[in-house]
Amino acid sequence: MPMKKLSKRILPIRVQVYAGLMLLCTVILIYAFTAVHIYYFSGNVASLTDNYYGTSNFLSTCMEADAALKSLVENSDKVDVAQQKTVCVQAQEKLFSQLAALKSNESLSGGQYNTLLRAMNATLSSYKSYTSDFFRLWEQEKHQEAYTLYFNILRKCGTYLQRYSSELLEEELRLGQGVSQNIRRQ
Repeated sequence: MPMKKLSKRILPIRVQVYAGLMLLCTVILIYAFTAVHIYYFSGNVASLTDNYYGTSNFLSTCMEADAALKSLVENSDKVDVAQQKTVCVQAQEKLFSQLAALKSNESLSGGQYNTLLRAMNATLSSYKSYTSDFFRLWEQEKHQEAYTLYFNILRKCGTYLQRYSSELLEEELRLGQGVSQNIRRQ
């Protein structure tokens, strides 16, 4: 008889232990899921933010190079040509490294995004080549040819780079809204 009383008493303790373990496992699973969810989405948001700032910096550097060329063309008698050339060359090197950083972010992709990056790459290569031609003509004192190159080609390349950068910023914002909506849904 004492054995029956002991079994009746043990059963509720076992049930309580199992229920407690189940509850603990559930809490651990919820915590793990939440941690993974936060890590995944915060990584996407950080990636988008990095690219957004990278594209903004690209646009600023592009405008810096354009301003140096424009200053030389508009004020050639008052500006140090060697200094403007240095500014342009350094800005273009910086543009290539900034563009490489934008292209290396694999978390962002899509038809429009990749198309804009390819367009920026092609235009930047042309811009660099034409800028070299511009300064070569300028150093050979073929100023009229340099002016023609600037107004017919270089200025357009700079405008295209700025336009592509602006469109890339808009695309990054659009992609960011998609990530934001995914976070809210979760």
